[in-house]
Amino acid sequence: MELFETTSDVGEELKRCKEETAESGGGGDRSYYKIEEGEAANNKVRILPPLKGQKTPWYHVKLHFGIITSEGKNSVVLCGKQNFDDCPFCREAALLREAGDKMKSWNAMAKDQYMYNVVDADGNVFLLSADKKLQAKIISQVEFAVSDDGAEAGQGDYPWDIEKGCWLKIVKTKGQKSGKQKYPPNIWNVHLLAKKPLEEDKRVNLESVSDLTKIYKEFNPDDLQLILDGKMDPYPKDDEEKEEKTGTASETAGAEEVPENEVAEGSDDEAIDQSKLDSTLKGIEDKYKK
Repeated sequence: MELFETTSDVGEELKRCKEETAESGGGGDRSYYKIEEGEAANNKVRILPPLKGQKTPWYHVKLHFGIITSEGKNSVVLCGKQNFDDCPFCREAALLREAGDKMKSWNAMAKDQYMYNVVDADGNVFLLSADKKLQAKIISQVEFAVSDDGAEAGQGDYPWDIEKGCWLKIVKTKGQKSGKQKYPPNIWNVHLLAKKPLEEDKRVNLESVSDLTKIYKEFNPDDLQLILDGKMDPYPKDDEEKEEKTGTASETAGAEEVPENEVAEGSDDEAIDQSKLDSTLKGIEDKYKK
């Protein structure tokens, strides 16, 4: 069984994984990588290649944050428009905007998250959830790495390449609050480190590699309406206990501070051109698959 989209002999070490791992989306509990704040923090990760059948090492999801479970815990649900034509949460956000409550509307909107399998410096596999600001920084570095300038700088390959890729250092700092923001926004920087075959580093525990397409439970629009109305708990107690043990997207690097965040119209998050980012991601996807 080939776990990753790679034909590299170096990748054979990464393919020794039980077949059910790829089918179920990972053996054992999933854990999220939490990026520490500050320039001096050692947030060093290696992006793992796409799993077989996946086009890129990231998987784009849209999530609604601020879902309160019956146990009073803050959680998230997958947007209905991820797999269906309708989403009650998106309709609620549109109604709030029409009513002039832009802050509540923004908090109710689905947020873009980009999921990765990453390895930390100790060889542990985590899920990294990047918001669109962090994703834009990662992709900017990927574009540089595969450019002529990147080749001259000692890169020249995709960072997730097992044999010719490199580690990334992610730096998280806080910006200045603006408008009615309750919390300062996250400011991201991503740096490419020296190229190095992954096999030279500590052995990777593939039992924790996840199928990124199966991380979040899928709810149909009818169930999402029940969740929105408070008539259905999206995650029974057993699921919540597992979530508490492994962490959630709202605790990870890219998760935005909602619903507590009151985001003013015109915040730096809204300034991200999603269509431009999508176009860039598509271009990298096309080049990578050639």
